[in-house]
Amino acid sequence: MDNIIIRPLESGDRDRLPPLLKALDEFHHDRQPDLFRTPEEMHQKRLEKDIFSRYSNGSIQGFIALDGEQAVGLVTGVIRPMDSIITKTRTVGFVNELIVLEPHRGTPLATRLMEQIEKHLVEQGAEELGLSVVSINHRALSFYKRLGYNPQTFQMSKPVAHLNTEITKDKSCE
Repeated sequence: MDNIIIRPLESGDRDRLPPLLKALDEFHHDRQPDLFRTPEEMHQKRLEKDIFSRYSNGSIQGFIALDGEQAVGLVTGVIRPMDSIITKTRTVGFVNELIVLEPHRGTPLATRLMEQIEKHLVEQGAEELGLSVVSINHRALSFYKRLGYNPQTFQMSKPVAHLNTEITKDKSCE
């Protein structure tokens, strides 16, 4: 852990990002393949939407963790004004993604990355910090709670495939 340096993302880091993002995409897809795209599909979507240029042009801000020349962690975020009908207007710093490669999980690296992005987002004017985490990622949920993040809303979903079957059954009983 002592060899690892954390520094702001630079334009030259563009080639280091796909392997890190692939690790995140694999995590999601492996656990919920019916919901998440494959890592290859996600990479293609990022290319189509030119996401990688956002990391280097500053519209997505972030920090990379390097162990020598190897990227082993990444955290990114953005500042957004929030102005909805139901909530008060505020400037929120959103953590987009936090990635720590497997050999470095369970070390202080994730905390160090979060400290960097939180400090940066506050310096950029964030009045509040927010993030989204997939409900199946219990380890991340616990980690973010330890850092002081608390749920404000819950996004919930319900598969409707079985409802179509029930509707068909109900109509056949008439």
